[in-house]
Amino acid sequence: YDDIYKEQRSKFINKKANAKRDGVEFLLDFGDIDWPEVCPVLGIPIDYLSEGRSENSCSFDRHDSNKGYVKGNLWIISRLANVIKLDASMDELKTFSINIIKINDVMSEVKPLF
Repeated sequence: YDDIYKEQRSKFINKKANAKRDGVEFLLDFGDIDWPEVCPVLGIPIDYLSEGRSENSCSFDRHDSNKGYVKGNLWIISRLANVIKLDASMDELKTFSINIIKINDVMSEVKPLF
């Protein structure tokens, strides 16, 4: 766990520096952040040791992008989950989810022709 802790600290320090550079408020201490082993959105393992960006690498996500990195506005999710929600509104994500479930349910009832 020492390597994972070191990577988490490094990612925290880098995010704090990037926020400062970009003029985004950052009022968190390392201990304020929950570092899950599994992405709370997609249920896939988060790989804190991955080099570069991968679907499983950790991503700092603000619930409300109009606010800074402050308590209650940050969670760690997988990069894939963050990419999926990056450009979509909540209404678009809800519509997508509802429709993909409906389509999947219908398709599971279709019997193969052969």
